[in-house]
Amino acid sequence: MYLQSKKLQLLIWRVVTYYVRLGTLSLYTKSAPWLLCFTRYLSLSSLSFLLPSQTLHVQLGSILLGNIDFLRRTTVRRGRDVSLTFTYYGYVLRTVGSAAVSNSSGALSSGRGLGEPKFYVNETRFNGDWGRPQRDGPALRATALITEAKERVWPVAQNDLNYVARYWNDTGCDLWEEIRGSSFFTTAVQHRALVEGSALAQELDLPTASYNSQASNILCFLQTFWNGRYAIANINTAIQRTGIDANTVLTFIATFDPEAKCDNTLFQPCSSRALESLYVYFGGNPWYLTTLAVAEQPYDAIQQWRTLNTLTIADTDLSFWQMVYPSAETGTYEIGDPEFNTLLNAVLSFVDKEVEIVHKYLPSSGALAEQYSRENGTAFSARDLTWSYASYVTMRGARLAATSNYAQASSAPGTYTPAVAAGAPPGAGGCTIIVTFNVNATTFYGEKIYLTGNTADLGNWSASDALSGSAVGYTDQRPLWSFELELPGNSSIDYKYLRKEPSRTNILETTNRTYSIPVCANQAGGSAMVEDAWVDLTRTPSRRLTQSLPNVQLVGLTKTPLFLPTLTISFLILSYSLS
Repeated sequence: MYLQSKKLQLLIWRVVTYYVRLGTLSLYTKSAPWLLCFTRYLSLSSLSFLLPSQTLHVQLGSILLGNIDFLRRTTVRRGRDVSLTFTYYGYVLRTVGSAAVSNSSGALSSGRGLGEPKFYVNETRFNGDWGRPQRDGPALRATALITEAKERVWPVAQNDLNYVARYWNDTGCDLWEEIRGSSFFTTAVQHRALVEGSALAQELDLPTASYNSQASNILCFLQTFWNGRYAIANINTAIQRTGIDANTVLTFIATFDPEAKCDNTLFQPCSSRALESLYVYFGGNPWYLTTLAVAEQPYDAIQQWRTLNTLTIADTDLSFWQMVYPSAETGTYEIGDPEFNTLLNAVLSFVDKEVEIVHKYLPSSGALAEQYSRENGTAFSARDLTWSYASYVTMRGARLAATSNYAQASSAPGTYTPAVAAGAPPGAGGCTIIVTFNVNATTFYGEKIYLTGNTADLGNWSASDALSGSAVGYTDQRPLWSFELELPGNSSIDYKYLRKEPSRTNILETTNRTYSIPVCANQAGGSAMVEDAWVDLTRTPSRRLTQSLPNVQLVGLTKTPLFLPTLTISFLILSYSLS
């Protein structure tokens, strides 16, 4: 039942606006805890009894935007623009909430669930097919949290840092969610996260040994991506590619340190390895974010050369220099030498032309899509891509600053606890057991096996939310499909296997299965394995018939997925930069 009185609606919104403003200001005065709780109750679901959902969404959004403007106007006299504070702590709340959700990548008790890239907007698990786990996520989150709030969010960042220290040497999906293996981008941002996390832990008088030891191992592993000519985007993969990818350019700017030297080991933007890799990459597909990235890296390099007052052209990166300045020669050039400014100006002029390409194919509305056509420059693919906007903002900041295969087989185990003080629900997390379900099920090309059951972890009997199996171990001798998930210890489940046909019909197992998850031996949980076999008759692809499952109704989903961590971080950067 909705409240129809306009006067009452107006009164309610005025009260909400007042308390949101008051609460956000309390963050600035370090009285945050009550606001975190209050903000959580300002979700759309909490206020949905007030107004129809569309009106509610618009008015709540107006209040939040108005609140940001209010903060900007009322805090400028304090010498600091805190318009980002409200957005930032909203991001912290979402991070805390999603971290406690058991998901297709795992659960919080083992830490594996922190690598899950995708949730529904109501912070529930998404079981559909996706590139998972994505091990850059915890590292990027930790860096974002540490950079802004330091000790206030340590309980949240610590979980992500422990994840990096434990799982950095395990394979995962690359930046584009296409290839499973070891990613150059992921490895580099993991190193940065542990270095910065260790520095903060030391400042807070907390243990740093695991972070320091694994940061050294990661840095050693990072060197294996250099093939003598350029940095390889992905290694340890089943799919063979050249490794020439914008992944590497984005790495150089993601780990850029304006006070660092042109260090090849760290692949800093001004290093000969980074510059040569950039030279090799030129000519990739015209995405806004990649075009802007190949401009941002040299802008960062110019800032480093100006800070160091010197630059060196080596044999390694001579190709890059002769691309931007044909008469360039190897050697070291100091500030005061005529060639020093000549070379820097040549780089600046060259990459400015890359930005001009973006301006040329920028629609009159200013909207940035994901890509623009090679043939005619027309924008296409995902429209209004947050990453594209954020890339322009960071590129612009970089220009302003410029002109004014031997893996280390080690890891460090850590413990993972819900950050209750930061807003995680009490009792979240809990001990889980990593259970592997193996089922022998002969399939034909295009047919897949799924797992469904009576819990949220198994999709609540929803065909659309069933867990997708892995056929990596499938052979003619053993038609193996496997599922690995974390389930609460000392509990039981009902489950069945499901075939999804290329014709989009489902063939449902008639066998009723149950399983009792073992009791956790300790906080780390444990592991278990279940061996099953598909027992129903199999038919030829043309004669497959859809069967019904007794006493179980399979329903579709109407929820809308959201790429929560990546979009929120990008919006965070964009909001701050445009304020």
